[in-house]
Amino acid sequence: MPRIALYANHLVRLLVALLLIGSKGRFAEYGLQWPKGKSYVVAEIAWAAFFCVSMAIVDYFPPNPSAPRAGRSAADRLKAGWLSFEGFFVGFSEEIPFRGPLQTFLMKRSCGRIRFLKFDMHVAAVILAMLFALAHVSNFWERPF
Repeated sequence: MPRIALYANHLVRLLVALLLIGSKGRFAEYGLQWPKGKSYVVAEIAWAAFFCVSMAIVDYFPPNPSAPRAGRSAADRLKAGWLSFEGFFVGFSEEIPFRGPLQTFLMKRSCGRIRFLKFDMHVAAVILAMLFALAHVSNFWERPF
């Protein structure tokens, strides 16, 4: 049952964001468009694969006694369901609200840039990163690493 609540929570968040964006009718203004010119899809897929493999290594090597054992069909179904939720549904339901309305709002209403080493970022990106981290801080005491 907790998974149903998680799906509902993320679905409501996604629908609210899409309604806010759709009420203006300008999806491209909120970053919901195919990239023009150079696309980073291949790089994004490569980074996603890298992080999937690295997190699997962290979670399962050395063998974690609480990790589901291979060959148990119920455990395999749970893993597949959780991976589909975390890998696909959460990505859309968190990135669209945070990178759509919130980032657009912050970038229109703030100015300034923050430099760190060779990196130069709009202050809105830093504020949004802090908000995203705060929204997920409870994960550190609710879920094991």
